[in-house]
Amino acid sequence: MKNSLAKTLVDNEVIVVALRLLIEPGGVTELRALDATTLSDPWPRTWSGYFDDPEKLAAAVSQLRSAKGIYFVPNPLEPALLARAANRLRKTPKGESTSDAHIVRRRWLLIDCDAVRPSGISASHAEHTAAIERMRQIDLYLHDLGFPEGIHADSGNGAHLLYRIDLPASDGGLVQRALESLAAKFDDEVVHVDTGVFNPARIGKLYGTLACKGDDTPDRPHRMAQLLSVPPHLQVVPTALLESVANELQSKKLQSVANHAVGLSASTSCAATRGFDLEEFLAEHHLDVSGPEPWHGRQGLGQLWTFNTSPLCEHHNDGPHLIQHASGAITAGCHHNSCVWDWTQLREVYEPKPRP
Repeated sequence: MKNSLAKTLVDNEVIVVALRLLIEPGGVTELRALDATTLSDPWPRTWSGYFDDPEKLAAAVSQLRSAKGIYFVPNPLEPALLARAANRLRKTPKGESTSDAHIVRRRWLLIDCDAVRPSGISASHAEHTAAIERMRQIDLYLHDLGFPEGIHADSGNGAHLLYRIDLPASDGGLVQRALESLAAKFDDEVVHVDTGVFNPARIGKLYGTLACKGDDTPDRPHRMAQLLSVPPHLQVVPTALLESVANELQSKKLQSVANHAVGLSASTSCAATRGFDLEEFLAEHHLDVSGPEPWHGRQGLGQLWTFNTSPLCEHHNDGPHLIQHASGAITAGCHHNSCVWDWTQLREVYEPKPRP
């Protein structure tokens, strides 16, 4: 980490709040700091420890002088692992990181939206904003399917959406298939849904710590990972809902094979998978648009509408747009740098989502 010492590496209060929210009282988690240094050891290396006390974990993190990234394991660990390094940090011995076999149960579904960019660098403002927008789009989609409210979080370079679940550590691939289904629906050339975070021992960014990929520059600054919104009452996602999301991708594959067999056109097949009727939405709310016109994205042929009268800014006929990608995912906004509204905000203006 370079040029980040002027920024605060940790926020102890945020760390404690996040851990009390995500780790059950008395539960054990692993703290892992990558390429980290301390005042007594200036050589970058991995430091780790096992904690059942949020305050002691926050105090241990404060001993770090720098780190490329600071992480924890959201799912609960075997309590016996506390004996490896009880509420303290140590230089990690080879082979003593947490494995899937050490996870007691799956408590969290993590949906990690990451902006597409070269590896080893922080996200730009536009990339960071796009990732948060995509997270909110997924939240709307899952809400429409019946999911309870999830936690919104900023990972520093992307966005996290966390749902409370209750599954065995060996879940038969359910979480993996659900993430792959969401990625197939929402991935594009701007933002990816990380399908690699399915294994139960996967580490996640510790909220209240600085994300320090590459150098801290004005265009690509280091940012603090933080919680953005937390519902007043966290509810467990019913397993049946997870299975419906996980099975959607397989259903689409089977439908695609069936469509091919009966000779359906590509445009008919694409239309069958879209779900949300944008034209009905635009007509119902009397939005002044031109289109749709063909729009070619990474996923294939989509549709583009242009606002003649912008619903959320002053740039009429000059930047405001609405896109439905080939996957069915929807994005909206304005090309002007001063505008930051997106599809989530646009939809909530006209169809507010019920809140607890």
